[in-house]
Amino acid sequence: MGILLDCSADYNKTSTVVARCREALELFRGAISRGEGGGDHGMKQLLREQNAIDNYMKSVLTQTSSMRSELRRESAGLKGVTGTISAIARNILMLKGLIDRIWKKSLKDDQVVSGVVTTCILSTLWYLFAQGRGI
Repeated sequence: MGILLDCSADYNKTSTVVARCREALELFRGAISRGEGGGDHGMKQLLREQNAIDNYMKSVLTQTSSMRSELRRESAGLKGVTGTISAIARNILMLKGLIDRIWKKSLKDDQVVSGVVTTCILSTLWYLFAQGRGI
């Protein structure tokens, strides 16, 4: 069943191609016969078609050129944004380093205060017990 479907699809494609070739042949026969019977009519029509194609191509090239310049402008803008984002990221990393140093300094300060408080408490207890009073 699968082979039949494949062959049918191939037949349809081939018949479509043959039909297009026949249409093209009929068009060329008509242009040739008109050119012979009407003198320059066929040549004028071909020149008009060539001019239309040339105008279309010029239009496409103009649009392509404008899109190219637009894309270059956008690219330059994105490069500027990328530079700004990189600078912000570097600043954030520097801030993170600064915050880490402040936190470490604060931790050391807390340790020093804890040591001083502990020393004061131990000194007070030692003084009280040395006097013989006790608590």
